[in-house]
Amino acid sequence: MSEGKVEIVEKEMIAKDIQIVEVSELWWLGQERLTTDYSNMVIYSGMESGKKRKGVGFIVEKTITKSVIGYSPVNERVMTIRLQGNLINISVMQVYAPTTDAPDSEIIEFYEMIQGTLDNIPKRDLLIVLGDWNANIFIQTWAWNQK
Repeated sequence: MSEGKVEIVEKEMIAKDIQIVEVSELWWLGQERLTTDYSNMVIYSGMESGKKRKGVGFIVEKTITKSVIGYSPVNERVMTIRLQGNLINISVMQVYAPTTDAPDSEIIEFYEMIQGTLDNIPKRDLLIVLGDWNANIFIQTWAWNQK
């Protein structure tokens, strides 16, 4: 996602009154928190180096940034953000799953990472899990004999 695309997303956030957007396939290197020209917060977690691939992140609208208690960029496939709520806090996990053609070891490692991340989320928080699960849907069609 280029900086120009972030601005497009921010304009849509304003138009649709959206406070938090999760992003998959961000394709930015490293882990960072930055403030945009619209004073929104962008936090992301991408590959450490090499080819720009994968990456997850959040764009948080400026009025909500004061509610951010913390965030945890696990790696280029998983990150969490924690928000202070009125009655309970809210933890949001953003994921970007490997495709089904990835090696089994990578898929197993991904789900173990998710479980480890879930284990670290406070039990009293409202948990929201979002992202690109790269799910494949197989549709079986049946031919019915009509006489």
